Amino acid sequence: MARIIVVDDDCIFRTFVEAVLERNGHEVLTVGVARHVVRGAREHLMRSSFDLAIVDILMPEVSGIEVIRTLKETYRRAKILAITGGGADAGVESRLKLAKKCGADATLAKPFASVDLCRAVDQTLGLGRSRRGERSRQSGRSRQIKRSTQHVEG
Repeated sequence: MARIIVVDDDCIFRTFVEAVLERNGHEVLTVGVARHVVRGAREHLMRSSFDLAIVDILMPEVSGIEVIRTLKETYRRAKILAITGGGADAGVESRLKLAKKCGADATLAKPFASVDLCRAVDQTLGLGRSRRGERSRQSGRSRQIKRSTQHVEG
């Protein structure tokens, strides 16, 4: 399938996204510190190719918008799926619109179910096949992961 980079400062959320995508046959690299994408990891990313970057917009130190701009400058053909959640000001829609203006190919608001993530990834990558049976099994697993996540977060 596809090689996907996930950039998000939330470890539990990264683990959830990684598990869902790997179950769908994707190869996943996760990055927890956005500045690594903008600075240090840039050399690493230039040596490897990827098909899609999933980037959280709200992160400490370096915003996801800066990560999107950097990735688009470095990889003009790269597909980017921007994601974001409530945050303090709850301006989710405006942040997602800004991400699109800065080069994101698609957006997805948190929280989302695994089926929504899979649909957004497939659409962004231009994969048109239907995997409904597989996705319904994943949906049940997603609920289990979300319950575990909620339990860990308190």
